[in-house]
This record gives sequence, C-alpha cells and structure tokens, in this order.
Amino acid sequence: MLGVAQLQALNISATGKPRSASTGPACDWSDDNGPSKMFLTLTLVTKGDGMAG
Repeated sequence: MLGVAQLQALNISATGKPRSASTGPACDWSDDNGPSKMFLTLTLVTKGDGMAG
C-alpha cells in the first residue's frame, strides 16, 4: 500500500505485512528497531458504515 519511494522518503526499510482487520484489509510496517523508529498501520474501512461508523 506504500510504494518504494514513499517508504524511502519516510526512511523505512521494513516490508509491509498485510492482515485482515474487522473493518477491512490492513497493512503494518514495523521499523521500530530500524532507522525510522516507526510503526505504521493502514486500514481500509470497507465494512460496516465506513468512517461514519
């Protein structure tokens, strides 16, 4: 869900790990031990009432 250029701009060397969330598909990037010291999660809300829910 994030491209190579986007990951490089954030200084994230980790590869995204897709998963299923209760609201829809999600992806996690865990680089908390790498150069960025970040953990990112992206969830696409495709189930239920969307953002209103």
